[in-house]
Amino acid sequence: MDIDAFLSRLDSHRRAGRVDDATFSRVAEHERSEKNDAPTSIVIENGSAVSGADLESTGEGSQLAANSKRFSLGVAAAIGSTLILVGIGLLASLVDDATDLDLVIPLFGLLAGLAYFAPNLKVEGRAEVFVGEARSVLFGVASMVAVMWYITVIVDKPWDEDFGPLNMFAWGPTLAVAFAAVGFARKMNAWVSYCLTWILWFYPFVFALEAGSGEFYGIAVIMAVLSYAMVSEYLDEKRTAGSGVQAAFLGMMWGIMAWFTLEEFDDLINNDVVLPLAYILGWMAVVEAAGRYTTLLT
Repeated sequence: MDIDAFLSRLDSHRRAGRVDDATFSRVAEHERSEKNDAPTSIVIENGSAVSGADLESTGEGSQLAANSKRFSLGVAAAIGSTLILVGIGLLASLVDDATDLDLVIPLFGLLAGLAYFAPNLKVEGRAEVFVGEARSVLFGVASMVAVMWYITVIVDKPWDEDFGPLNMFAWGPTLAVAFAAVGFARKMNAWVSYCLTWILWFYPFVFALEAGSGEFYGIAVIMAVLSYAMVSEYLDEKRTAGSGVQAAFLGMMWGIMAWFTLEEFDDLINNDVVLPLAYILGWMAVVEAAGRYTTLLT
């Protein structure tokens, strides 16, 4: 019998009064010491012993197989979620053609709300992976579709005009959706969403580039939020090994944004307020660093 199962049954006898606490403690201590001192089992097959390295490689192979199955389930869930999204879009289109009633935002907003606020189903194993992946994909894509439909169709924002200062009313909502989708994918431990959520960051990024002026400031805000998402993921004590994939893709997106900001530095250089302030802050940083360096030398 497994030691943990044995101790669990023995603990039930202790709670029932058939075994006293002292006896239970001695038996538990003895069993745990026996478990720690037990030698590694050697499997003999066809007259040859299986080494510890073989056992370790077998364990790694089993882990790789489990990860492959998990990712395959995630792909299947993503495909199923895509079909649901396409079906909702076709339904909204049919209703619009028949009644001239636009239901894109209500339908996709409702779908995103159900995916996010749905109670956690008591599922385990493959079902848990499938449900978590599907909820993550549905929430991220449906939310972005609803927001983009409002900006491009309801408001009908021209591409050559700003929607608010620095075009922030365009990239602000899409930035909020992208940030929420990243956090929700991490909560659901959705591996496929880890690989895809970085795409959502293109929407606020493009809207920031389309601003008539001040593109640098909009991109700087988006990069700051993206940096916060990556740092908070790294500092999260409950993060899983798969979250490193998401961090890698988000880092790639951060690099793309940083490259484009090189062309927008004229907004910073030609600004009569920001540039002097940057010089002052730089001077203060140099003085502080020089003071600390001098203190260390003395």
